[in-house]
Amino acid sequence: MEDEPPDPDESNKNLERIFLEPNPDLGEIATINPSSIPFPVNGSGMPFLYRSEATQSEKPFQELTPEDRESSIILEWLEKPYKLTHEKRVILASKQGVSFEDPDIARIDNEFYISAVRYDGENAQVNLFTSPDLEQITDRGIISPNISLKRAIAIVGNEKYKQIWGKEYHGRLRRLVKMGEKGKWIYQNLGVLLWDKNQILSKPETEIEKIHRLVPDIHLAVAKNISDFQNTEYQEDYLAHIKEHTLLRAEDLGYERIGIRARAKLGDKIISLLHGVHKRAGVPEYETRLCEIKNRKIPAITPPILIPTEQDIFRYMEGGEVKTKMVAYGSTLIVDEDADRVWVYYNSGDRVTKVQEFSATRAYEQLNHSANRVAA
Repeated sequence: MEDEPPDPDESNKNLERIFLEPNPDLGEIATINPSSIPFPVNGSGMPFLYRSEATQSEKPFQELTPEDRESSIILEWLEKPYKLTHEKRVILASKQGVSFEDPDIARIDNEFYISAVRYDGENAQVNLFTSPDLEQITDRGIISPNISLKRAIAIVGNEKYKQIWGKEYHGRLRRLVKMGEKGKWIYQNLGVLLWDKNQILSKPETEIEKIHRLVPDIHLAVAKNISDFQNTEYQEDYLAHIKEHTLLRAEDLGYERIGIRARAKLGDKIISLLHGVHKRAGVPEYETRLCEIKNRKIPAITPPILIPTEQDIFRYMEGGEVKTKMVAYGSTLIVDEDADRVWVYYNSGDRVTKVQEFSATRAYEQLNHSANRVAA
């Protein structure tokens, strides 16, 4: 009988620490969901983007509603995996009720590709920006399905999605009705759009690959260029054949939904952070695993490397009630094989970014162990 997969170092428990926390003097209430390129760029260190959430409200934190918050994307630089230069700059600013959340940064053909969730209070779409130097930034538009949820339900080629998205559609309609005239304006002018998050853009060869989440699963879109992702015909065909594009199903891991973030090299592997949500005693818990990406498949997934504790509790206001969730949501990672370290930066309690170190050797062994290989 084969040995059990290796456990993470016991010493890792002492290596978890707060890496980035909000600055109250700037009105910040959260600094979360970072993304980085895991290698130095132009001698400036590693670009490190994150979501800065701020409020002008004087309400207690747990009573803040989405309308009380606004999010922008901040750029800093990692001098070392555990040290920021603190030369921060806003590169995507919230304005006129529109916030930018959950960035992802990639380097493709000597160009920076930055995708961020553009959220207007009801609709969340992925907005792409490009830049040659992180100074001049060009808005390339929306690259997530820009079609109504009602239309998506009608054409999606999977009954499971019809049912799940149908519940979301009717829930949103009820919220819009409660908003009165404002809700009617949103519905008539913007539509009720499909929630699409967790982008990883890459170009391993000649085509651009976009790994992303359409609730509740992870999917892969492939195109010759970015404009294909913005083409309605492409989007509708993609949804109609969604089974062909599904990389991983949430139910296969016992989760309600899953997402994926980050991309780094470990030995001969490309690895990412896979997070899943399930409920314990009615409370949503967000935990994180490592996974391997190879040949447009996910051939290996480790057991959870980050499991939320009481320190990761987030309380928030929804529908006039205070609700609770527990969040240890892996967002980006840096690998240093010479030092035998993997640094995982994660959202703790939707308030701060923490970092935890792992042995690169043990991570590689876990991904190779037969118990963690995914059946084709």
